[in-house]
Amino acid sequence: MASTSGSGTTGLSSKAEIEKFDGTTSFGIWQVRMMAVLTNEGTKKALREKAKKPETMTNVEWEEMEEKALLSI
Repeated sequence: MASTSGSGTTGLSSKAEIEKFDGTTSFGIWQVRMMAVLTNEGTKKALREKAKKPETMTNVEWEEMEEKALLSI
């Protein structure tokens, strides 16, 4: 399940961690949890099959968002 680890001066980290899918749990549950993390990070949009880069976003920003989303998975 998602958890946060303490760090910094606030004692909370904004990085949620989900265990990699290993086939021992329900894929559907893992997928819902993963989508929640990606939504919270603001990176879910980059992984949509027909996602288009917003006009207000640079190519570099778009690529960074895609990389961040993929690293989370």
